[in-house]
Amino acid sequence: MLLSKGGLIKIIKNGKKLSRPFFDINKRVVNPNGPGDERGLLGFVFPPDHINNGKFYINYMDNDGYTIVSEFSTNSELRPNHKSERIILKLKQPYGNHNGGDIQFGPDGYLYISIGDGGKQVTPLMQDKI
Repeated sequence: MLLSKGGLIKIIKNGKKLSRPFFDINKRVVNPNGPGDERGLLGFVFPPDHINNGKFYINYMDNDGYTIVSEFSTNSELRPNHKSERIILKLKQPYGNHNGGDIQFGPDGYLYISIGDGGKQVTPLMQDKI
């Protein structure tokens, strides 16, 4: 799988990118405004039991400045059901950086989510804000 911040999850098969994406949510995610912009579709993971439950998880920044972590289901052909979104976490992050975004399942089977502080670019340099 290949993830793009613009909202596409593409399938790589035998080293080649398939023309039809696995998932497309470009209308839900904020469109990044350049190389320093850390918003958009930021994380994607299948759970360890995906074959049995048909679920997957994504982490994205929406058009209103929120980090969203959602669960989606797939159909019997393992194609995503866009209407199945179940929001697990919604957190305001109004700036274009410090948003994090990785999501992974640990060996314990739990979903781990990384997020940034959602602050301005210079916040780490402001020692009085720590």
